[in-house]
This record gives sequence, C-alpha cells and structure tokens, in this order.
Amino acid sequence: MIRQLGIPTWFLSFSAAETRWLHLLKILGRTVNNKAFTDELVTNMNWKQKSELIQSDPVTCARHYDYMFRRFLNDFLYSLYHPIGEIKDHFYRV
Repeated sequence: MIRQLGIPTWFLSFSAAETRWLHLLKILGRTVNNKAFTDELVTNMNWKQKSELIQSDPVTCARHYDYMFRRFLNDFLYSLYHPIGEIKDHFYRV
C-alpha cells in the first residue's frame, strides 16, 4: 500500500462503547428481553446488567458497531467540510 499510495497521513483506531450507547441498549432490550427500555431505565442499569445484555446478542452489537463506524466515515470524514482534509483513499479492518 505504501508503494502504491504513499505514506498514510492518518491512522485512526476505534473502539465500541456499548455500555454507553443508550440507543443500542434500548435496541437490545427490545430484541433480547422483548421490553421497551426507557432512557432512564438504561441509565440506571449497573455495569453488570449492561454487560449481560450486550453479551446476550453479540451479532446485533457487532452490526451496530459497523453501522456507527460507517455513519462516522460517511457523514463526518467524507462530508463536504473535510474535517481532516480530503480523503483520497481509506482502508479499514475490523
């Protein structure tokens, strides 16, 4: 890649924040527990409860992370404002 495209300008590393994503926990509440969780209920959950909910449906969590990453890539990095400069090429691995 370096021979073809040159030295990369940016290297970014992302991590999921599943226990802090209220919208994901609400989705998991509907799919796993068949309950409509409110923001307040999710906010008041302890770390163990959130972790158990996340561990009960890893496929939904992985798909949601991919969705969030793609939204960030398309809606922010590739936006007309070019926050880190114009992107000529990108590569990512999960």
